[in-house]
Amino acid sequence: MDTFSLDHVQQLIEGLYSASGPDVAKGIQEQLQAIQRQQQAWELASQLLSSSSDQCRFFGALTFQIKIARDWATLPENRIDWLRHELLSWIIRSCDGPRFITTKLCLAVRKHALQRLTA
Repeated sequence: MDTFSLDHVQQLIEGLYSASGPDVAKGIQEQLQAIQRQQQAWELASQLLSSSSDQCRFFGALTFQIKIARDWATLPENRIDWLRHELLSWIIRSCDGPRFITTKLCLAVRKHALQRLTA
């Protein structure tokens, strides 16, 4: 899966939470994980955080955390400061929202800081 639309990803996320069975959920989860491995997922994460859906926002925060942990080397050096700013901005915007989203964003910031220290 090389390209994807935001609408398609949002439908997959919503479908994951309303899946009719474990086989359907597993298939959706595999598609979402493939999307997270794509380079475009750095920007997708931020777009998902703009969603009105808590599930989509959580998946956006999770995607940032996964990308930082697994794909740090694929983030262009000129985007490192963008990412820090993006994460901190989303934490501020999300502080009145569900705690599980804010927590996931804080974990992503923590991982970002650790990556910077070890780079």
